[in-house]
Amino acid sequence: MAEVAYIPRILDNLLKKVLLWHPAVIITGPRGVGKTMTGSAHARSRLFLDDSGDRRLVETDPTGAITSEPPLLIDEWQILPEVLWAVKRKVDNERGAGRFIITGSARNDLFADQWPLTGRAINLQLRGLTGRERFGSASAVSLFDRWDDEEARFSLPARPPTLREYLQIALAGGLPEIAAIADEGERRRRLKVYMDMVVRRDLP
Repeated sequence: MAEVAYIPRILDNLLKKVLLWHPAVIITGPRGVGKTMTGSAHARSRLFLDDSGDRRLVETDPTGAITSEPPLLIDEWQILPEVLWAVKRKVDNERGAGRFIITGSARNDLFADQWPLTGRAINLQLRGLTGRERFGSASAVSLFDRWDDEEARFSLPARPPTLREYLQIALAGGLPEIAAIADEGERRRRLKVYMDMVVRRDLP
């Protein structure tokens, strides 16, 4: 199976800066928005808790499981929340920035009374794909940041999308995996499945 190519995200630059100053970063956002891919792109080692082998490592020795080369991605933390207590102890006992990138379910509660990473982790929100990200210019200056530059503000691509193409872009949505599906019918089916899952599992 071919490896999925990483789509550079607007969040990348901010994530790099935050990792220079803070020991842990939590990437939050809706299901399928690309949290794992983005976290993995910035990590040197990875711990996937939806993988039975990685999960057993954490169950057996939570502290020992998180000693890999930093930044360590801990994905799907909500499967074994005790891993966060191990991260807390590690951050408290050893100084250093850029140690952990944590990703997981959109249903987590970062503000629960027993949340162990208060004051120890920075929360960054990953949103759906923007036009800049979809068309390969995630690092370009945003429209609002270049508002004072009239030429840049109103510059258009050599061949602007037609109205139909704009609608197709909008209807493809902002979830990287689904937006990449070329077949319109299959893309619609995947979006319907996604919405059904969100309504049935997350909305309650």
